[in-house]
Amino acid sequence: LNDYFLALYNDNNITYRKDFNEQHLITATMGFRVNTNTFQEDWGIAKNSNQNDEYRSLQSGTSYMREMGGHSNKWNRLGMYSQLNYTFRDRYLLHAGVMSETSSNIGRNAKVEGVNDLIMLGEVPFGLFYSLGGAWRISNESFLQDYAWLEDLKLRLTWGRAGNDDIGSEDNLRYYQIKLYRESSGMVPGNLSDRTLRFETGTQLNPGIDLT
Repeated sequence: LNDYFLALYNDNNITYRKDFNEQHLITATMGFRVNTNTFQEDWGIAKNSNQNDEYRSLQSGTSYMREMGGHSNKWNRLGMYSQLNYTFRDRYLLHAGVMSETSSNIGRNAKVEGVNDLIMLGEVPFGLFYSLGGAWRISNESFLQDYAWLEDLKLRLTWGRAGNDDIGSEDNLRYYQIKLYRESSGMVPGNLSDRTLRFETGTQLNPGIDLT
């Protein structure tokens, strides 16, 4: 058995931060990231080598029971994102974020009429994901300043929509396999492809309280 896996990840972003009159704080971030993956596997199995089952090599096994195979695959991702955070007097916090991402696991016909969670850039479908959030740091209000034991008390609420491409790197592609028949070989369909395969998406609402 021989496995080979190579992954490259690059994330570039720029952040702008501005404080107005020590009351308003704005932080904005924009960036893009790229992820490429290559995987290869080769394997072989030998059977009925000898009576004590000490397998030394593939040639030790019975020839007609010998098995060999492998797998080669590549998948890539490209994403662009932006975030905006606003804080007023370190009491009221607002957050907004949006991300657009494409993946080689997604079918090229993934865009469906009437569904708005995908956008097309040229002929490439990009998933559209976003989040909104807000928080109130109650511990910084004047009516709690006399409680020295209270370090931080914050109420928060976030809502967002996210997606993933963990749906199989070959399910949206049509490929063929070599099959042996008697003394000849031929190509046969290896799968049932789905060119409309989309991101798996989920929506989450997260209320919470932080107390220190």
